[in-house]
Amino acid sequence: MSRQSGSAAATRGLVAAAIVAAAIVSGGCSWFAPRLPIASYPVKTRPPEGFLIAGAGKSDITPPPGFPTGGHGPAGSLSRGSWGRLHARAFYLQAGAAAGGERIAFVSADLFAIPGGLARAVAREVGLPAAALVLAATHTHHGPGNYLTSETYNQFGSALPNFSPELFRFLTVRIAGAVAQAIHSAKGPAELTVRTGVAIEKGGYDASILRNRSPRTFLMNRDQAELLAGWNPAGLDAAACGRLRHEGENATDWDLEGCPRIRAVDQGLTAVQLSNPQGAIGTMVFFAAHPTVLDHGAPLYSADFVGVALGALEREYGGTFGFFNGAEGDVTPRRTLRDLAEVQQIGAAFAVSVEDVLGRSPVRQIPATAVVKVAYDNVRPRFLAENRCPRSPKSGDSQVELAQIPVFGAAGLGGGEDDRTVLYDLGWREGARQTPSRQQGPKLPALDSKILPFFKITWLVASPNSFPTELPFTSVALGDFTVATVPFELSTAAGQQVRAGRPHGTFELIGLANEYSSYAATPDEYVAQDYMGASTLWGVDQVPFTACKLNELPVLAIAATNRDEQVKAERFAPGKEGIFGPEFAGDARLAADEELEKILLLSKGVAARRFPCFLWDESLTGNVDDFAATARRVTILDDAGREVDGDGSFRLITTLMEAKKAKESSDGKPHRQISATWFWPPASPPSGLFRFRVEGPGLPGGPVVSKPFSPAAVLGGATPCGRCVCGGGA
Repeated sequence: MSRQSGSAAATRGLVAAAIVAAAIVSGGCSWFAPRLPIASYPVKTRPPEGFLIAGAGKSDITPPPGFPTGGHGPAGSLSRGSWGRLHARAFYLQAGAAAGGERIAFVSADLFAIPGGLARAVAREVGLPAAALVLAATHTHHGPGNYLTSETYNQFGSALPNFSPELFRFLTVRIAGAVAQAIHSAKGPAELTVRTGVAIEKGGYDASILRNRSPRTFLMNRDQAELLAGWNPAGLDAAACGRLRHEGENATDWDLEGCPRIRAVDQGLTAVQLSNPQGAIGTMVFFAAHPTVLDHGAPLYSADFVGVALGALEREYGGTFGFFNGAEGDVTPRRTLRDLAEVQQIGAAFAVSVEDVLGRSPVRQIPATAVVKVAYDNVRPRFLAENRCPRSPKSGDSQVELAQIPVFGAAGLGGGEDDRTVLYDLGWREGARQTPSRQQGPKLPALDSKILPFFKITWLVASPNSFPTELPFTSVALGDFTVATVPFELSTAAGQQVRAGRPHGTFELIGLANEYSSYAATPDEYVAQDYMGASTLWGVDQVPFTACKLNELPVLAIAATNRDEQVKAERFAPGKEGIFGPEFAGDARLAADEELEKILLLSKGVAARRFPCFLWDESLTGNVDDFAATARRVTILDDAGREVDGDGSFRLITTLMEAKKAKESSDGKPHRQISATWFWPPASPPSGLFRFRVEGPGLPGGPVVSKPFSPAAVLGGATPCGRCVCGGGA
């Protein structure tokens, strides 16, 4: 062994030891960790009407500051506020009596993942059986972390470990509120209109907002040429491909044959519009993309570019728009600066793509007489009777099987392209392999050592019990239109294998649904052991098993979703509990825009420091705690008192400046100092005089309003923006 390789191995060993020590100190991955019970509950039949009924609902799920952001793992941040709001958007359907009366609720939540315990708790809250709820994450990486019900994801899914029962309960109640609203508003006769197209119809490849972040791994697929031709038929030579690269994008792999950087992306976009005689109810948008434009270090909650697009579409068309993510494991937006302006730009482009699809002719009309048929299965891989497919002894097909024990591979700790962790340069990267095993192939467990093969560190830090133990799969037939759900992030090629030739507009995939169990790479991609393959927990056959399972579901696992039953109790293992919230967010900040210098920029990438801001104090009293205080609303009023902007518009940033404990306050009550910053393109500030207005439960004296200010004057430096009330005192 050379001195250099020996040094690298020693460094890797020291880092692994540090990770183990940190996990032990934090109480992580303990066999004796507290359990989270979800009690048994009754499900009651809802009498169906004579036709299909549909309803939609929407609720705010933005938590208070002081929770780590979830999705970027150790590279994430600690939130001190929000940019826009996080939402849950629900759509409820129930078939008419003659069509069976079955029911289903689809919910899209601005979170990075949906743990199985949360899906079960929401179903219990609204009285639905598990099979009648599809709860899916948009996969923004700027929602909160630490609400998962599998210990590993609370330990490593965000920058800080441990589980928050308060956050879990908050999300349960708020998401259930959206579902209840959808159920109670359901009316008919309802119809569904399915329209489909592609996201780059106008402008071709030059206008594409997506790229493949693992092009070399994609080329491992033996059918890669057919896949590229199916998704994006127009070929590109190396020179043409290179010319498509945006300044600031990763410079590698633009010269690969076939241009997989741009073409290894399924641009299919489907919109399902729900309506009844009273008008539009809502629209479900099916598309595959990581909603991760915003810089991983941004200390803000945000729904990212998907939230920008949905908000714009709701304002334009009315009703509720929900985003259901598909096979996005290797697909990211074409991000460069990753600032607020770029999020807005990509969000606007996505909204235009959805509008284009909404203007197309329907590919199918689902009438009010349509049948709703739900097939559901909850697979427990540890049981031999459940981890193999097909299970029928009469089938002549070869069986595929899941690994009985989940294993996270070494490259998973290094992170994906553009989101690498510090461990990537220390050896936790693609190609870290060992001698293949039957169920996990060549995967090297994340913290094991090839030098000391009998020293199984991974089991100490991430034992099998710390991962999900059940994998829910759902197939929903809405007339002749089918939606299937999986608890993984499928690669683009994996999505195509699961789709099995069924086109958009006929069959749609929802990933990240009802549980989270990391990624799913094809068998060809798996052997590369890059970020996706290492994060494919259940072995080399995980994708073939998923395809097989979804194919057999309608035959083997029809679920009656509208019958009286008693749902059994369940217990989850989220790990050690932790305390988060505003008082966890650190000492007082000196300026409203502190820590935003990478995302709040002028046109030349320089930090913007002179947008108008407003500071106010809130007091927590009686029934008003930090979660209740999130009901505050910040608006901008013009000189005539008319509302011209609000904190759902993605032009207002609300941040925590200071959180005083009760013992630190003169009146013995907890106090919070909050700020709001209003921003817009610096070259075109709004003209006239404006005021901030804040209302909410933390303001016992009623709404507070700032003195008038001129945006141009603030931007020009006439009024400083620091620990002050920009534009004058309150």
